Amino acid sequence: MSAWITAALVAVPAALVLLYLRGRARYYRELFAPEHLRELHAGFVEIIERSPASDQPLALPASADGHPPGTLITSRGLVLVVTHRRVDEGSVLHISISQEGGPTTQAVASRVAYLLLMTLARNPAELSPFFTPSRIFHLVLVHRQEALALRPFDEVLADYQRGYQPVPFAARQLPGAGAEPAAS
Repeated sequence: MSAWITAALVAVPAALVLLYLRGRARYYRELFAPEHLRELHAGFVEIIERSPASDQPLALPASADGHPPGTLITSRGLVLVVTHRRVDEGSVLHISISQEGGPTTQAVASRVAYLLLMTLARNPAELSPFFTPSRIFHLVLVHRQEALALRPFDEVLADYQRGYQPVPFAARQLPGAGAEPAAS
């Protein structure tokens, strides 16, 4: 009888681990499926086109659910918050990348960032990618263009599938004891 108990003690946790891993694999397949990447690209392009660089905070209205202007939440729970401000050196495009309901992994943020950067690839810019202890990832791009040139999804997807390279996010502790930066 103890052999059966031992087998059960090994088999049950192993089965639970396999079920968890299978669920995570399905989640990531859906997260990085071309249909979801198209949704992400379309939402990002819409925010950029609706909010050119300004001296003022974004003119977009806050959403009905209270999210700040320039927020995109995809069907798979990716969250982008985009701001675009004019400064003395040109314009600053700030994109924060996170996920609803939990911390964002560097692997997820890097793939999302790569897709967004390929969308913006026609625009010379100085890039500063970083993440904070809360696991919110940030892309800060300083550029001099009046209007950003945005690449179409089919071109971006082809580059993503052919040449993905991880975005080198650096850890950064911001002033204010772990507080996230205000939208710039």
